[in-house]
Amino acid sequence: MLTYFYNMAKRVDRLLEAVIEMNGKYDLLLEKMDRMEALLREREKE
Repeated sequence: MLTYFYNMAKRVDRLLEAVIEMNGKYDLLLEKMDRMEALLREREKE
């Protein structure tokens, strides 16, 4: 029974790591899109 809980905890831990990693990549993607949008606006002004 203990090993079952231990394995579950490890699985949850890995899942959390994956979610955190995805979150970081998503944030980077949003930053890039914001930057691209800003550049496009600058071009339109000229």
